[in-house]
Amino acid sequence: MKKWSVDGGGVLPLKAVISRLQQDGYEGFYSFEWEKRWHPELPEPERALPRYVDFMRASEEEMLSGAARRI
Repeated sequence: MKKWSVDGGGVLPLKAVISRLQQDGYEGFYSFEWEKRWHPELPEPERALPRYVDFMRASEEEMLSGAARRI
């Protein structure tokens, strides 16, 4: 049985994926899909969306500070 989770709480290595995209020169947007309509067991989007924003900001800060250490 699948257990859905908010960003950073599951098994998908999101930070590694984002890091690789940036290493490869990706400069586009990232999107967030929260399909509560099809998965009513998910938390409300009002809880999930702020966590996504926090996760992405923290990931960006980590990558920027890591890049600064490599310079």
